[in-house]
Amino acid sequence: MKKFITLCITLFGISAHAVVVIDDMMSKQDMQKTGISKLTAAEKAALEVWLEDNFTPKQQKTVPLSLSENIDSGKRLRLTDGSLYAIAPDDTDKTALWITPFPLTITESGDAEYPYLITNQVSGSKVKAKRLEPPSS
Repeated sequence: MKKFITLCITLFGISAHAVVVIDDMMSKQDMQKTGISKLTAAEKAALEVWLEDNFTPKQQKTVPLSLSENIDSGKRLRLTDGSLYAIAPDDTDKTALWITPFPLTITESGDAEYPYLITNQVSGSKVKAKRLEPPSS
């Protein structure tokens, strides 16, 4: 079978280096629904090369992390990824004023008790935090 596929690839001028591998990208149900399951190995290889040459795979859109909810006057913050953070008591005076959605970044703080540093990308203010709930999937 391998020799047959190689022969077909050679005869049809199909490049053997296609990055698109339909078997890895589609479920068996989708292959049956679209008719791809009926293609020969050579036809599938030709389709993979054509797809590689003519289309780019969708990239996941990344939505910037931002404030979703300010809870209890800034003592806790829920972010757009679903994560929940407790804010260090010394920093709640800053977060009490964080009421509108704005982009955030999270880095390590170096503090064992509050190991994260949440930075407001608009104002540049930073607060120490600890994660109470991980991001939801």
